[in-house]
Amino acid sequence: MPDSATLVGNSRPWGGQATGDCGPYTERQWHYIYRTIFDGSGDRGPLLDAAGTQLQVTERGAGANMSVDIAPGTAVIDGLWADNPAIVNLTVAASDAVQDRYDLVFAYWDSATQLTQLRIVDGVLGAGSCEAVANYQTANVEWAIPLACVYVAATVVTIANADITDLREFCRYRFDPVDLVDGTHITTDANHLLTIAADGVGVDEINAAIAGLGLVQAVGGELDVNPDGVTLEINADAVRIAAGAAGNGLVGGGGAALAVNVDAATIVIVGDTLLVGEIDHTNIVDRARDDYVGAGAMYPASAAAVAWGTIGALAAPTEGWLLPTALDRYVVGHWETWTGTVAGNISVTIVWTHVSAGAQLVTWDFTYCTNMSCGDSLVATTNITEDFAAAAADANKRICSTLATVIAVNENDFIDFHVGRRFSSGTDTYAGSAVLLGVVFDFTADM
Repeated sequence: MPDSATLVGNSRPWGGQATGDCGPYTERQWHYIYRTIFDGSGDRGPLLDAAGTQLQVTERGAGANMSVDIAPGTAVIDGLWADNPAIVNLTVAASDAVQDRYDLVFAYWDSATQLTQLRIVDGVLGAGSCEAVANYQTANVEWAIPLACVYVAATVVTIANADITDLREFCRYRFDPVDLVDGTHITTDANHLLTIAADGVGVDEINAAIAGLGLVQAVGGELDVNPDGVTLEINADAVRIAAGAAGNGLVGGGGAALAVNVDAATIVIVGDTLLVGEIDHTNIVDRARDDYVGAGAMYPASAAAVAWGTIGALAAPTEGWLLPTALDRYVVGHWETWTGTVAGNISVTIVWTHVSAGAQLVTWDFTYCTNMSCGDSLVATTNITEDFAAAAADANKRICSTLATVIAVNENDFIDFHVGRRFSSGTDTYAGSAVLLGVVFDFTADM
């Protein structure tokens, strides 16, 4: 025959007053029921409720001041069931003029009055936490459950949420899932729902089958899709180039479209193909340029005409316009500035030679039209007259003499000029002929 045993004094409540485990029951027997059903710190604490308020302590809802609000909620206090149906406001004692303190907010029952209360007690001045608060309960006479610790800074006149530390330890069924997690990989959130702990999934928790195609780290290895958080980042479920990390040419970053089509002129996208677009002088870096107008491209002036030839032992290829002493002689030339010439100054260099001389001077005269665009007047001119040494050391050599005065121009301007030797200046002292070989124009342009 099967055996059996009766649980003595361990089932309740029953009706009646005589049979089996029936009552009446003492208050401690009732407390024992709740203490064994629920678990908490010392078998006590707030109970989870649908509203989610659960005796939470916050700053005064009607406007922060030197008080705190305690939200509605239910609790088990050493096995005693207690309910707070409405918000309760408790005053915080005035702050000290010099020292900080930490006040303790708690719920407790009093066996003498057989009532439960919500209370706040002053902390110890200068103490660094609520742990210094002592003697706020007496076992079996007064029993409390902490709700919050309130930081009361010296001279403060307002208690805010930032000053309140939650101390609630909730009652729960002893076999609630929260007891089944280790807090390292699986934990619970503020609403006591199961969640993965921060840094809780490591190399030992990822299986190769979970990693999936394309994520090819070694089996169990950490998926290295965001190795530095600088060049690559994860936004929602997408891996993207981080802001400022794209590098030269890919300047979108931050999830924006990559700006490979910066101006739609030099670089364009056709379909999925990156193409070079129109390139003109505006797309080319400015560089120093020069252009040479040789003597053969210049013509004798109608007045003070000049002859062509060589002097001394100069070879035939060095022929040019002969500019004799004691006379004013000129040739005429024409030059157009380049497309892409940067608005600014052009330097003019006279290229010439002579046979022999001592410490003597040749006076060069360069005259050009002041206005140089189409439609401008050809009447107004500007004259540049400068002296250069005809030193004996430079005899039979190509001499490049740059005028100190420069010409202000724009792109595609016309420079109509005549250039020659101006003996009548009074400073020309060279007794022989000079040969004009050409004129060099130095400028800045991007073509």
